[in-house]
Amino acid sequence: MIDNVVPQLMKSGTSEESKFRVILLIAKRAKQIQDGAKLLIHKVAWKATRMAREEFGAGLIRYEILPAVVR
Repeated sequence: MIDNVVPQLMKSGTSEESKFRVILLIAKRAKQIQDGAKLLIHKVAWKATRMAREEFGAGLIRYEILPAVVR
């Protein structure tokens, strides 16, 4: 399922960690949509997860990977 969302990400030989990161980003965005956040894409879908996947696939979700904190 996730391979259909971002084909260019999966073709680049990403690790399982990267796929997990994509799933977490989509899940976080779906929660925001459920809580009433404004949609970034104008497609009709019944579920927040589907809308979040569409937004991510369209490159509308911005994120930043922070460096690991060494303790």
